[in-house]
Parts: sequence; C-alpha cells; structure tokens
Amino acid sequence: MYLGSAAAMLLLPSVAAAWGPASLLRLVGLLGLAWLLLWLIVGKEIPHRESVIPLTSAEAQQPEQRAQHAKGRPAPTPLSHMLSSIAVWAIVVNNFAFHYAFYVVMNWLPTYFNSVLHLDLALMGPIKTLPYLVMFFMSNVGGWMGDALILQQNKSVATARKTVNTVGMVSAILALLSMPLASGLLSGVLATTAAMGTLGLSRGGFSVNHMDIAPKYAGIVMGISN
Repeated sequence: MYLGSAAAMLLLPSVAAAWGPASLLRLVGLLGLAWLLLWLIVGKEIPHRESVIPLTSAEAQQPEQRAQHAKGRPAPTPLSHMLSSIAVWAIVVNNFAFHYAFYVVMNWLPTYFNSVLHLDLALMGPIKTLPYLVMFFMSNVGGWMGDALILQQNKSVATARKTVNTVGMVSAILALLSMPLASGLLSGVLATTAAMGTLGLSRGGFSVNHMDIAPKYAGIVMGISN
C-alpha cells in the first residue's frame, strides 16, 4: 500500500506536468482495469479458513471436532456482542483517528508542498517519496516493537498493543503540529515524514488487535472498524 503511494508520488507529478491533470485519472483507471483483469484470470476460490487453519491451539488439538464443524452450517456471527464490546469500539476510534490523519496528509501533500512550501513536486525528485517509504518501514517496526514487548519484556498483549499505539499516535500529533512550522524543502519533508512514519508505527497497536480480541471474526471486526 505505502510502496504504491511512494511510486505514485514519484511518477505522477511528472505525468501531470507532461500531459495534464486529467491524464492521471485515465492512467489510474487503466491500472485499475488491468488489475481487475489479472484478478479475474488468476483469482481462485479459497476454502473457508476454519476448514484448513486451526484458529486456536484448542481447535488444533481437536481436529475431528473442527472437521465436523466445517461440514455443518457455520455459527451465526455475534454482531450484537461485537457492537457492545468496548475493545471493538477502541479499535474503531483508533482506526478513524489513524485514517483521518493519514488521508488528510496524503490528499493534501501536493497542496502542502506547492502552496505552503512553494515547491514544485515535479522537480523535487525522489525525496518526495520519503514519507511513504518511512511509513512502510515504520509499520513493520510497530509489529516488531509489539512482539518484542510481548516475547522479550513479558508484557501482556493488551499492554504491548496500547504502548505501541500510544507512542505512535502521540508522536504523530506532535509531527502534524510541526508541519505548519516548516519553511522549506528539508523541514517540510522531515515534518511530513515524521507524521507518516509515526502513524505507521501506531499500526502495530490497533491494526492487529482484531486478531487478539476476535481471531475467528477478525475480518468482520476489521470491516466494522474500517
């Protein structure tokens, strides 16, 4: 996701400068159609995960019960329990905060460079991709940080997720507040890189918490929160 954003930031300003802004819509649309065609060609039906992947250690020790369950009708999704869970709503709130900040920065980044810093994106070179590259790297760091807290520091899963999430979100707030204070290329890129990188770090908290609180329904919780 973030590597694609970095590639777009690197290439699309030159495309717009050469063929006009409307060319971006045509190019992205054609890429979407190409991806759809590829998916239709290679996409396969995937068996229900419960029939092939044990969701808990207890299920792994009882393969006959799991197989019997896979042959029957799936259990109803406990939506009422999900919607009344404080843990689910904590993920929803964090997901909203993350994506609000992320999409504001991402969508306004060209305007920020052009109108606030008075820089031409087409002439900035590869440095304009730095915020997305750092975000990609820091998203992985968030996962490693959470694992280290759990496996090496013997912290609980809840404590580890909250720590990574809090460090990332608070740091992102400070970085976002620094963006209007930037006065040139270096300070502007550093501020946006810090904002995107710390947002990426926070994903090691809320973004994987679905699997912690509801491994069997993680996809549904992700859909609700997203």
